[in-house]
Amino acid sequence: MSEVEKLKRLFDGTGFRDLSYKSLHKYETYKLALAIYFYRLLGRDYDAYVRRYVKLINSIKPFATLYDERLNGVGDLNIETACLTAIALYEIKDM
Repeated sequence: MSEVEKLKRLFDGTGFRDLSYKSLHKYETYKLALAIYFYRLLGRDYDAYVRRYVKLINSIKPFATLYDERLNGVGDLNIETACLTAIALYEIKDM
């Protein structure tokens, strides 16, 4: 199985359910940002994935490092998540 397929399988429609999710019972926002960046690097064939993750990131209220299944931000925002999100969303237009 390719790494792209593994990434797709971890995504449950709201976030990435990996070991970290299983221990925290919260999603980590930076993983959406990294997925956006990753799929942008893969090219236009993956624009649907980029749009999906951008929509989710923009729906987390308040924007925080962690979020729950209702897209409620939990806790505060750390610099790592803020920077990765800014990098991932840089130059995205009309998505």
